[in-house]
Amino acid sequence: MSITNHKYWQARLDGEPVTVWPANLAYQALIVPGGRYRVELFYRNPLIVPCMAVTMASLLVASGLIARDVRRSGRLS
Repeated sequence: MSITNHKYWQARLDGEPVTVWPANLAYQALIVPGGRYRVELFYRNPLIVPCMAVTMASLLVASGLIARDVRRSGRLS
């Protein structure tokens, strides 16, 4: 697969979990037996939700500080 290898990638073959293997140093591979199968890839990084919460809180604080400055000065600088 032309997807960079990372520990948070998961795969399923016909709904059953399969191992994702590193391939060619930069990519990843699946072992798929002969025949027709449905391959599903998932990227599940547990840090996404906490990082998103920090980003949203930072945006709210920054927006509040900008709004406060605009109210005090009467203009956006």
